[in-house]
Amino acid sequence: GVSGGNIRPAPFLCLILKMLQICPEKDIIVEFIKNEEFKYVRALGAFYMRLVGTSVEVYKYLEPLYNDYRKMKRLNRNDKYELVHMDEFIDELLREERVLDVQLPRLQKRWILEENNQLEARQSVLDEDIDDNESSDEDEQEEAKKMQKKEQTTEKPKKKWKDYDKPERSPSPRHGRSPSPREKSSKKRSHAFVVSGSPPVVLWHGMGDSCCNPLSLGTIIKLIEKEISPSPYVHSLRIGSNVEEDTANGFFMNVNHQIDHACQLLKADKNLTNGYHAIGFSQGGQFLRAIAQRCPNPPMLNLISIGGQHQGVFGFPRCPGDNVTICNYIRELLRFGVYESFVQEHLVQAEYWQDPHREELYRKVSVFLADINQERTFNKDYRTNLLKIRNFVMVKFLRDTMVYPHESEHFGFYAVNDTSKIVPLRESDIYLKDLLGLQVMDQQARLKFLESDTDHLRFSDQWFIDNIIPYLKD
Repeated sequence: GVSGGNIRPAPFLCLILKMLQICPEKDIIVEFIKNEEFKYVRALGAFYMRLVGTSVEVYKYLEPLYNDYRKMKRLNRNDKYELVHMDEFIDELLREERVLDVQLPRLQKRWILEENNQLEARQSVLDEDIDDNESSDEDEQEEAKKMQKKEQTTEKPKKKWKDYDKPERSPSPRHGRSPSPREKSSKKRSHAFVVSGSPPVVLWHGMGDSCCNPLSLGTIIKLIEKEISPSPYVHSLRIGSNVEEDTANGFFMNVNHQIDHACQLLKADKNLTNGYHAIGFSQGGQFLRAIAQRCPNPPMLNLISIGGQHQGVFGFPRCPGDNVTICNYIRELLRFGVYESFVQEHLVQAEYWQDPHREELYRKVSVFLADINQERTFNKDYRTNLLKIRNFVMVKFLRDTMVYPHESEHFGFYAVNDTSKIVPLRESDIYLKDLLGLQVMDQQARLKFLESDTDHLRFSDQWFIDNIIPYLKD
């Protein structure tokens, strides 16, 4: 996926990114996969399907490609080409969590889909080989018994010469080809996760992003794996069955439903049983705080909020990336009535919108932020559970042009009916009444206030290494 000293994307990965931007119809991707003339077009279609397709679609369209044994060239980090076969590449897509330096969406286990009658049981081409070998072993054992009896009654014959270089049966095309360097090394590799000494890390992306964007969270994952030894297990949360749904749900899926779904994902991940560090980017910061308050199992260790808006926002100035059309639509909804029930139930950004001129209405109808901030009713479990984390790290971007007010990233917000004044955390009701346990954590030096003199999420790799990595090492 990347090559060279500056880790630049390879052309294949650039094509994938362009496809993610234009979102071609599924029929077009299927034609890419079914194409037999151009092997790299097939590989491109297979990789894209693995990123955006449902689990059923991935198995349906990729498994037939196990019968494609053609060779391909793959550029490695040293700008050198290495040999890989199509069926090897497909096997990586179906088995590995990361291919071409891209963190792949989680794939449902095949046996689960079979039990739900969503897929038919797959007959492996190796089954026949195994049956043949078992039959051959039985025949050999029977023959050995006969020879043993014969030797007891007759003179032992001389051994006959045997051509050991000649196979007992013709090899299949898969067995007959030369192994690639990647295949040789893969024999030593296990797909099972081995629990390391480094705690696992859970990531939740921000608005307009997805779990598996190689240029955003993909970069973060590589940094974590590079800087921490042994490399920790990383789970990047995907809310939806594919990348497209994950991105859309960041705009339009009720946050409470997202939290419930994320809780189930974390509970089902056995790698997180003993605890994990959590990093939330932008709105993912307050979402992971809600996880800490509502879902104490598996236990969260350190909570790191990078640009999270814990007191909400009052303004929607601009959008990241290619989501301008969506953002314009959202602005219209906010203008229509941010506290209307329909908007509150279906627009994510409305659910952490706090209007300082309508505080009473906000507390009454806000379906998410007013709840997790204990501004409507007091839930003692929220406070108890949040106090269980080791450290609560909050990063504020001093030149933030996306979040208004950017002080919300440190739990500050506008004064009631006065947007010219900011009330910092330690002067707020949440802190003074200790509704979330933040006062206790502050007194115990467990609240960490970090700053970056940049725009929203525009930190450098070195800043992340210096400021965030230390909270992930133990």
